[in-house]
Amino acid sequence: MTSRGQCLISCAPLRAQPTSTSEQVSQILYGECVAVLETIDGWIRIRLENDGYEGWISANQLSDVSFEPSVIQCVSPFVRDGNQFIPLGAWLPKFAEVPEHTQKPIDLARKLKGAPYLWGGKTFMGMDCSGLMQVIHLPHKVRLPRDSSQQALFGTEIPFGMHKAGDLAFFHNSEKRIMHVGILTDNSRIIHASGTVREDDLSVRGIEREDGSRSHDLAFIKRL
Repeated sequence: MTSRGQCLISCAPLRAQPTSTSEQVSQILYGECVAVLETIDGWIRIRLENDGYEGWISANQLSDVSFEPSVIQCVSPFVRDGNQFIPLGAWLPKFAEVPEHTQKPIDLARKLKGAPYLWGGKTFMGMDCSGLMQVIHLPHKVRLPRDSSQQALFGTEIPFGMHKAGDLAFFHNSEKRIMHVGILTDNSRIIHASGTVREDDLSVRGIEREDGSRSHDLAFIKRL
């Protein structure tokens, strides 16, 4: 393996430690390129070129660079290329035959509704809240960092009541740490990943479920 590699399978888990039982902290999608930092016993520590995230990947899931990625697959939750399933948010070659996208981030988020929650996930087979935000903004050349606490540092804070569809809402825990993020579909609804990718009501207090419970406490709203 050279100092640079590429994921040429649908997606591969990025782990916290060089072992298959270690926590998945993110995923590498088809076509993504990475910097190779070190190798240990069949594991490679890498840094994703897209967002700078670091972790470990099994050596047999990383290939030499085959093409320079320049097009984002954003047509559907996945497309099939021969025996390969390419998820929304994956990178493709410059001359890939995919329709030009016209969908807003909200439209892409709606395509992923019902996808199960998966810590570190970034595909229709499972994703977390910040992974969802990354994937739906990439086609618009907005490269958000991986975690919600990092994403919360971007954009301009918007007072509640002045927000609109497309703004991002961030939520904190009892210690006031940012732990969750979602995208507003209008001034009272939000799509986020919690259990599944779902759409719920938003109030000044936070995310309100149909049963009247509040699942997340609102910290602030930002516009990218």
